[in-house]
Amino acid sequence: MRGNVVDKLEELGATVITKDALEDFMEPTPLLLDYKASGIGSKWFGWFDWYWLNVEGFFEGGVMNYGGSDGLTYGPVWEGQNFNFDNGHHRQHIGASAYAYLDDLWIFGYLAEHAMYPMLQTLPDVVVHFAQSELNGAWDLGMIKRAGINTVHIPEFYWNTTSEEFVDWVGSRPLDFYKETTISAAMITCESKKYEPVKAFAVCYQLQQALVPGGKLISPYKDIIHEALKSGKHDLDCPYDWSSKKSGYLDAYPEYLKEKVMSKMSNRGTIPTCGADTSGGCSGGTCSDIRLKHNVVHKGHSPSGIPIYTFQYLSFVPGVNRRHTFVGAMAQDLLFHTPDAVCAHPKDGYLRVDYSKIDVDFDVVIDEE
Repeated sequence: MRGNVVDKLEELGATVITKDALEDFMEPTPLLLDYKASGIGSKWFGWFDWYWLNVEGFFEGGVMNYGGSDGLTYGPVWEGQNFNFDNGHHRQHIGASAYAYLDDLWIFGYLAEHAMYPMLQTLPDVVVHFAQSELNGAWDLGMIKRAGINTVHIPEFYWNTTSEEFVDWVGSRPLDFYKETTISAAMITCESKKYEPVKAFAVCYQLQQALVPGGKLISPYKDIIHEALKSGKHDLDCPYDWSSKKSGYLDAYPEYLKEKVMSKMSNRGTIPTCGADTSGGCSGGTCSDIRLKHNVVHKGHSPSGIPIYTFQYLSFVPGVNRRHTFVGAMAQDLLFHTPDAVCAHPKDGYLRVDYSKIDVDFDVVIDEE
């Protein structure tokens, strides 16, 4: 289905260049390679919000002191409330003082301007892809944001789970998919260089007008979904259980919040958005999170009905060759099918799969090098 985007761009008169990975559109500068080899910092060090979180005391000796034993609570109240915490990024901040952090911001800013910005200038006028923003983490997500990138998203079409064309795409359904509906939207992303925002907007606008009936995609199920959310029939609330990290953590909550959390605690492990164990204990398993993969192709099902795919890993996934093609399962599928085979790693938040608990083998099927 994605080929229709290339076809439509060409019909609109655009010169289209396709590459296997977003990072292939840029060559790293020597300065960026030196920075990465130095081990001075990670991409998270350059995000402005971490400075303010340090100053406001969320992590270091402050009121909340997330991740520590001295604050009022161990972490956020609800899953999804702070994805940085879920992914363990609070452990990567500088951990010294606001002044030291400003020094690191200066280094990161210098690299963004003198190493990443020249790389971004070699991009085509617009890069079109189907993942999240900022070139989906090509080379360095934080540094790309700091150097300047313009991002526009549009929904292109629905994957209809009752249609023969899309019936096997269960791995593409979002975790909050409502069982009484049959469709969910797919996304197109257009990105352009700093100082050129109109280019990304223009391309995505033309694609939206050309590919989306009526020029605007509106779910026919939106009223049904809204009513299910308001009534509680479609319940997405997922409180953290920090009892293994900080005993008595609920006592720090205001009474109304404590009651709300306790009333929703039964959702843990019983609904898709609250199905994976994110309270710790996941130290092994195979990286099988759909957010770590691309070029995903559905190949069939296991005897127990688990969807099987071939895929490649994104460039930032450690320990794997992004040019290899693998066969295996998708962690998000197993949240519905075999939730006890899935857990979220406490250091990065991505889902792992224990393949010993499912009837799917994980293997390399093609070596393209």
